[in-house]
Amino acid sequence: MARNKPMGPGRKLDLGLPDGPIAIKYWDFVHNWDFVGHLFVSPYAGAKSTALVDCMYKSGIEYPGARLLLAGHTLTDLKKSTIPKLEERLGAGFESENKNEAIYRFPLAPHPLTGNPVQSEIRCLGVDRHNIEDVMKSTEFFRTFIEEANTVPSDAHDVTLARTRQFAYHRELTVRHLLEEELQRWKDIHYRETGEKLLMTVEDIFHIFRDSEGSPIAQKELELDSPMPGKNGVKAVMNPHGNDHVWMRYVGIPFPEGGVSPEWADENVGVREFYFGPEDREEVRAPLIVGNYVQHRETKDYHIVTEKLDDHELVMLNGDVLQERDVDLVMQVNTTYGFPDENMSRNYANHQNSLLMMNRGLRKRTFGGIVDPRAGLVFRNFVPRPATEGGHVFPEPDELPGGLIGIGGIDVGGNHSHAAALGFITKQSKTVVLFAEYLKKRREQRHSSV
Repeated sequence: MARNKPMGPGRKLDLGLPDGPIAIKYWDFVHNWDFVGHLFVSPYAGAKSTALVDCMYKSGIEYPGARLLLAGHTLTDLKKSTIPKLEERLGAGFESENKNEAIYRFPLAPHPLTGNPVQSEIRCLGVDRHNIEDVMKSTEFFRTFIEEANTVPSDAHDVTLARTRQFAYHRELTVRHLLEEELQRWKDIHYRETGEKLLMTVEDIFHIFRDSEGSPIAQKELELDSPMPGKNGVKAVMNPHGNDHVWMRYVGIPFPEGGVSPEWADENVGVREFYFGPEDREEVRAPLIVGNYVQHRETKDYHIVTEKLDDHELVMLNGDVLQERDVDLVMQVNTTYGFPDENMSRNYANHQNSLLMMNRGLRKRTFGGIVDPRAGLVFRNFVPRPATEGGHVFPEPDELPGGLIGIGGIDVGGNHSHAAALGFITKQSKTVVLFAEYLKKRREQRHSSV
């Protein structure tokens, strides 16, 4: 197809919300950028791919000049699934498309800060490749969207997160709108920690950020009526696949046997916090800045940094003065779990047709998200923190004869298509012995046992 082919006349946007309770989860995923990472997990008919493409379109329209990345296992995979949905729902909103390179461009619009004509665009890229760092290192994106996230290697997640850093400004909202949201967050945290109301105005918080190093408001010398700088972040969607690297990254709690129930999801799925001490921050030269959410390492109290003093001292929202070395930076990711029956817009006839599936296990996985809880990385040495340090195997609850602890794992996706291993751990020597493994990558496969 010719480059930059105009989209055909007469095409209409299809932006209707799904019906039923899933609409609330859809709306939160599309509109909520309070978290650097947000994962939407759902079995069949959870509206997660619809939410992903709608969120992309909303970002491109609201932030002129935004470079948006749609990432998947391979570009071929994206062209089979997500890109057709993108064209079906949003095709009328693009000025041009390049199907060969999978680039979709929005109509020209004035840059909110400079007034120069700029163009938002969506670039689609397969990221399951050994040279992903070289591919990504010369490009900055405003926001990244990952389809079938379990098939994208963990390192690719990390690289896209690092490259999601472009400055973009809202076409209508101002700095005042941003600070109103920030002030509400400060009030909530202050009341939760002290039981007292925070007596502060938007103008007060504006001067705090305007005088602080590292704030976009200070860096760009923005005023209250200046265009609002947007928040960078990564949105990802996938079907449930057990304890894969994405589940451990966002949820961090082993996938339950028998699948995820609404009650289990309410209790265990949602906001997950990560804590980074002075050593972590020094390693990447990431100093604390005003507005950071921190936790005191001894008291475990939460604070908001409002001022940095000399000698590495920090002034907190409640007036406390703490040393930088005594606090951990708190960062959060969020997970939304959807269920097919929450989506009243699903194809009911197709849902009923699934009753004729002969493989009941496959039916449960497709419609109920029932997966093997052992699923996860199996090759590499055991480590206690798999989400940040690498692979692992999952212990079985029952002991084998002779005091041996059985282990097993399944890995679908990542740098290989499928892998599985079985083994045991000896209590005395604490040695892991793998006695069977299976690896399949593209057309090659290997099976061995001892």
